[in-house]
Amino acid sequence: MGIFKKLFEAEVQSRKPAALLVESNDRQAEMRLRVLSDAGYAADRSANLQEAKSRVDEGSYVAVLIGLESVGNSCVELVQTAREKFGKAVIIVYADEQDEVVLLEILKAGANYCIPALEQYISQIPVLIDLVVRRDPSQKKEPVENLQDKREYRGSLKVISVPRLLRSLYQQNLTGALQLRKDIEITLYLSEGSLVFATSNASEMRLGEQMLRNGQITEDELAAARRLMERSGVRFATALTMLGIISLEELKPLVIQHVLSIVYLAFGWTEGEFVFERGVTLKNEVVLSLSTADVIFTGIRRLPDRALIDSWLGDCDRILIPTSDPFSLFQAVTLSKRELEVIERIVEPMSINQIRAVSTVDEDTVVRTLCGLIETGMLVPFEEQQGKLVIDMPKFSELFTSYPELSSMETQTAMEFCYEVESTLQRMRDCSHYAVLGVYPNARPHRILEAYYQLAKKFHPDRHSQLASYHLNLRRDLKEIFERISQAYYVLSDERRRAAYDRELSAAPKPGFVPEVPRRATMPLPQIDVTRLGFQYYHAALQSYNKRQYEEARDELIKAIAEDPSNPEYRIAMARVMLKLPNHLRHAENAYLMAIELFPDNADYYAELGLLYQQLAQMDLARQMMQKALEIDPKNPVALRAELG
Repeated sequence: MGIFKKLFEAEVQSRKPAALLVESNDRQAEMRLRVLSDAGYAADRSANLQEAKSRVDEGSYVAVLIGLESVGNSCVELVQTAREKFGKAVIIVYADEQDEVVLLEILKAGANYCIPALEQYISQIPVLIDLVVRRDPSQKKEPVENLQDKREYRGSLKVISVPRLLRSLYQQNLTGALQLRKDIEITLYLSEGSLVFATSNASEMRLGEQMLRNGQITEDELAAARRLMERSGVRFATALTMLGIISLEELKPLVIQHVLSIVYLAFGWTEGEFVFERGVTLKNEVVLSLSTADVIFTGIRRLPDRALIDSWLGDCDRILIPTSDPFSLFQAVTLSKRELEVIERIVEPMSINQIRAVSTVDEDTVVRTLCGLIETGMLVPFEEQQGKLVIDMPKFSELFTSYPELSSMETQTAMEFCYEVESTLQRMRDCSHYAVLGVYPNARPHRILEAYYQLAKKFHPDRHSQLASYHLNLRRDLKEIFERISQAYYVLSDERRRAAYDRELSAAPKPGFVPEVPRRATMPLPQIDVTRLGFQYYHAALQSYNKRQYEEARDELIKAIAEDPSNPEYRIAMARVMLKLPNHLRHAENAYLMAIELFPDNADYYAELGLLYQQLAQMDLARQMMQKALEIDPKNPVALRAELG
């Protein structure tokens, strides 16, 4: 039986699509081969260029994965050879360092993708391959549960509006494609209820044609992008960036503007049909940086048909009140000053007509503002309200941000917040409801409500969608945090539930409660001028840090500091490395103090040291550092966000 089993396994292996890996590092090769094997590929490995050429000459592969460091300057030649031999095979090159000139040559030679040699990118290799290869469905059977999830919802746009559809899908946290069909077809893609992309079958509404009309690309560049799309199966935006025609950061606002123009065209449709297919996903480099609520609100603000808005409002004598659903209540919506003035008048349960009567702005603004609040689910009819209010009505207006719209955070601030999310999530998974909200067990109800209110505003997923490029799982992590703080508030805000919970805690007493302070995860090392003394050691430290080899990074930084002891950025880098090593927090403190001594006017240094003192529960010192940061920079985001009361 053993022989037959081996023959059977060999036969199955031979039917798998074959991939070639070119990697000289044994440990890295093992990891890459595991990724390919888990995805259903029979993978061969070549450790050097000569072996790779031999494999290419003798074998047949649907995918070729090449480590640039393993073949060096011969990579372009190898890519050309593989492209000529295997035709439509997927060729992926990965590299530790991204030299744009070299990578562009590799792409021109026929590679489909050039990606960083980081774990999160390497793990996506099967996805990149599947974007190009049309594999036999029998090679990869879809799980039954996924088939069950791919259901279609159909209906008429005469019955339900596009904003109401988006709100319903958002509240159900659904992922899929919403097709809107009238004289043309528009498809809106959603991920966990949030709008991430939109397309249309109308040729004049395609991104390429729009960019050509606006003079943002030439006809030759458009043609080159289309050829790459046909050859590699990538989307238009990806083709533009791969060819170096435009950078991703330059392209992102253009794509967002284009997508929103498609979405808002559909807002006025009152005829046609919709089909929503669950489970459909779209792999795309550019996604919207707006919350679903903001998309709905802005669409209503721009809608030219005022009569349609009046029809959506319905009975203007209905009494309205903020929703008790936390996820809907704390959505991110950015308002103009006049719109904010309308909301500031809503201080008690009121009807649309009553709000009209007390408002000092024009009626059109009042109507559109109230319609936006109703369509996003933030205001609901009083008779539909379930449970008590989450916030006091006079605080309702504090949920909103006024124009100008929030711009993207500076990179340092954005990264610091992303690391704060990671550490907060780790802390909240194994702590009490009181510690989640940061209150004592004897806290009064108003303090519990206040703590929840502040945390819900800070960590609602829709309020940080612009940071997706810094942290791939940010929305998922924020959602988990939001659900955790909502769970804590649900239990502690009710006398009976809180009493029962306290009895559970008392059954397993813990010595001396102290409100848990979120552990601060460290930020990346700063960028250093290549002309500085000791840069070669700093560069080595940076590479070790990115590989999580923190002791090696520390050793290299010691050499860099010896070369240039007056460089405060080397000291800051040392502090951040020390934060990664067990039992080295005091060494990190010393490094921060040395950096401050060398550069006493840097607010960020004081703020980072303040976070460290907060982690060490030295709250007086933490307050002093944050205050000093604010004296230097009154707008310092880290110090402003610190809650050290």
